[in-house]
Amino acid sequence: MTDSVFSLSVADDGVAVVTIDVPGDKMNTLRSSFVVDLKTLLKDALAQAVKGMVFIRGKCDHFTAGADIKQLESGKHR
Repeated sequence: MTDSVFSLSVADDGVAVVTIDVPGDKMNTLRSSFVVDLKTLLKDALAQAVKGMVFIRGKCDHFTAGADIKQLESGKHR
């Protein structure tokens, strides 16, 4: 997957590791626009016969800060 906040790596044992890293943000925030990326990632994982999936952070201090408050305040979440 390219140009996505998610990266997928599948080990030989079939366990996938998904890294979330929002470029330019101090903390990873979840945005509604990520839904398409996540659906693509899941399709890729299914095509590779993944047996399990682990999500990890791409930022060193936090996994995710939750929803992007600025996006919620703007009303652009649909």
